[in-house]
Amino acid sequence: MKFVPLNYQPDFDCGWEQSPGALLDCGNMIPRRRRSYATWTAHVDNGKIADYTRTTYPVTAGIVRLPNNTVRWFAFERQAIYELTSTSAATDRSKGGGYSASTVTWTWTMFGDTCIAVNKYDNPQSSASGAFADLAGSPPKAQFVVSQLGFVMLLNYNDGTDTPDGWWCSQLENPTGSWTPSNSTQAANGRLYDTPGPITAACALRDSIVVFKADSIYVGDYIGDTTNGIIWGWRLISDKIGCSAPHGVALLNDKLYFVHRSNVYEFDGAAARPIGMPVINTLVNDLMISSSSLTRMYAVVDQREGLVLWFYSSSGSNDVIDYALAYNVYTGQFGTVTNAAVKSTGTEGTDYFATCAVKTTQADLVTFLSSTGDPSTIVLMGKPNTTKTAAWLGAYPGAANEYVVAGGSAFIDTGPIGNGDDGLRMDRIKPRWYRYVAADQAATPQGTLYGTKLESQLILGSGISNSVGATWNSTELSLDGVIQDRYLKATINISGPAEIAGLYLNAKLSARL
Repeated sequence: MKFVPLNYQPDFDCGWEQSPGALLDCGNMIPRRRRSYATWTAHVDNGKIADYTRTTYPVTAGIVRLPNNTVRWFAFERQAIYELTSTSAATDRSKGGGYSASTVTWTWTMFGDTCIAVNKYDNPQSSASGAFADLAGSPPKAQFVVSQLGFVMLLNYNDGTDTPDGWWCSQLENPTGSWTPSNSTQAANGRLYDTPGPITAACALRDSIVVFKADSIYVGDYIGDTTNGIIWGWRLISDKIGCSAPHGVALLNDKLYFVHRSNVYEFDGAAARPIGMPVINTLVNDLMISSSSLTRMYAVVDQREGLVLWFYSSSGSNDVIDYALAYNVYTGQFGTVTNAAVKSTGTEGTDYFATCAVKTTQADLVTFLSSTGDPSTIVLMGKPNTTKTAAWLGAYPGAANEYVVAGGSAFIDTGPIGNGDDGLRMDRIKPRWYRYVAADQAATPQGTLYGTKLESQLILGSGISNSVGATWNSTELSLDGVIQDRYLKATINISGPAEIAGLYLNAKLSARL
């Protein structure tokens, strides 16, 4: 067979007669914009970019930019807010007494040089420098906060009466003034009645505010009608799809990306377009075994590569994120992360683990690091050891010392190869390497060839009786092994920085079987 490019599409037809290069499964493989797949790693020590002494870990984190072009990095814990003041120190910026133990997560926005953060259980917090304090003007408590067109808007609020579907905006250009609704100041509030359920996510998009419920989407536009008291007007975009995760919406190239049970969606401000047909059933049914995985997703982007990654817990844990779905907006290809943290020793989820992904842009991260380099903007935070909180980069393909065999290798699992009538003989798998350096590998690549007369057995991965180990050929940089059957497939494991543009499979028709 000739070289074929790879494409992870477990929910589509993966037979190579119809879809050459289709992958039934892959792990720790990230689709790059040049249509290759790069191995993923996230080493909590060798990929570390910051750490500080603290054993309570953030539930969310982000880097914000100030008008003077400096940045601040906040790590939001349930009962505290820390600011990373360097790559090796952090300062407690909590208000006196800290915050409610019931806090689930925080959201935040910038209004000029002031960061405003909310958690629904405490009064909204603000900090222009130093510690946070209650935001002036007696605003309601809220779960979401967005800044747009000179307003600060709070959503899913509680002003003494819990209003999960409600919104409340500040005075124009004055979020520290009275929040009492008034046509003259344009402070206003309202509710999104048209669909049931609480507001579950919100963000700014161009000059609008996009609000999500679990199964609906609204767009809010500034009206400014002070005569009739219509300050913001709301359009219902969908009453069937939405986003359940407070941090599950990513903004890239002026479009929003999010996951719903029905699909992965791209939203341009007018309509939501499904883009996840190749993977959504596998994602929801096989990987996301707990409903909390949908509500606790962290969507982050790599602007350079055009990547969106949604991190979540494969076990439903409220404290650990370990898996991710990756999507490349330029190529339409998907990939996966099956180890959000790796380390040379210990057990992921116990000795070390990630608790959140950091919301940042490449420019903001470079500014914080005072770096002239070009780091990935996929940054994770959590536990690296028993005394620290750390931040580390996700790398693809990364450096040699970021890979360890015990941390879990990257793998690809091809779809079935064969036409169902003729026998097929295969004796070599040769990746088309964009990058491979033998000295950088924690172990040599491993491979297995599988054969069966039933295509369904290869797809389901059960009932396969014919398999052959493929031996690494360091001269040809291939995996060699001989197998013959009606349908064949190959699995390759890689334990080091590598990038694959596709596969050559040395397979030929043989006698009818």
